[in-house]
Amino acid sequence: MNAVVYKEKRETIQTLQPVSAGGRVPQSGTRLGRYRLQKALKQGGMADVYLAYDEYTGRAVAIKLVHEQNANIALFSREIRIMRALRHPHILPLLDAGQWGGYWYLVTPYIAGGTLQDRLEQGPLTLEEAGFVLERLGEAVQYMHEAGIIHCDIKPANVLIDEASHIYLADFGIATLEGESSKWHGRVMGTPVYMAPEAISGTVSRQSDIYALGVLLFEMLTGQVPFDGTDAYEICTRHLHEEPAKPSLFNACLPRAVDRVVLRMLEKDPEERFATPLVAVDAYADACNSLTLFEYTRQAFSTMVGDLKSHYETMRYARLRVRECGPVPVV
Repeated sequence: MNAVVYKEKRETIQTLQPVSAGGRVPQSGTRLGRYRLQKALKQGGMADVYLAYDEYTGRAVAIKLVHEQNANIALFSREIRIMRALRHPHILPLLDAGQWGGYWYLVTPYIAGGTLQDRLEQGPLTLEEAGFVLERLGEAVQYMHEAGIIHCDIKPANVLIDEASHIYLADFGIATLEGESSKWHGRVMGTPVYMAPEAISGTVSRQSDIYALGVLLFEMLTGQVPFDGTDAYEICTRHLHEEPAKPSLFNACLPRAVDRVVLRMLEKDPEERFATPLVAVDAYADACNSLTLFEYTRQAFSTMVGDLKSHYETMRYARLRVRECGPVPVV
């Protein structure tokens, strides 16, 4: 197996040098031209992201930046070029990019709604909710592939959801142009939990993104990933040599047709996966529309049980409040 360097098993490649290498870590109130940094949003392996105020537009924005002496600056420059080439409703747009005071930066809209990862911490999605996210991501990834770009890091933390439930695919820090090497200084880049077997071996293609979408779909439907472990090496070994379990083993409400779609997206052989992201999206929609009477009844019953449990908890809380506070007087 190729050497793979990670910060954590669910995070991307560890930085080869501190993000602020060559300069002080920016503080709140620091100005980068028209932008005033307000607070750090994310400290990643490749760059740091800040919430900032755009004094020209009066709007909140997100600024991703690295110091010009950082070893990752070439990757950052490539990310800016790739983002400039992308224009899609479900891809986080680039608003501005440049250099200021020893730092390179790129600016995107600030999405206040959070990430898909935040949403999944509350539990799995329904078939319909998962389909909603998958369709929009599929459209974005298909657009990227037709432009000759492979994302290479599709995961819940890189899927943003605004307050109107609009989906954005974000973070192109390790995106690769088709035909280019996916390695950086001889090291494989990616997030172990979402990496395709061939990506772990150092080769990526469009099918690698379809595999990552399959992991994402598995996680949306079950609340867990198909392959996990105590460290990156164990996870990568499982991707390479183990077959994924059926999602329905973790969520009995899932129809068998959905199992088949997810497992095909997770095939070890890239040629055995769906041809394109949108073909996978269509297959998932067809699977959801082909519920047998038994599966439909089981799903409806599960929903009813969930509603009853929620109702029971509400009534139980009300009774406890009455005991603590006494009955409400009638006027």
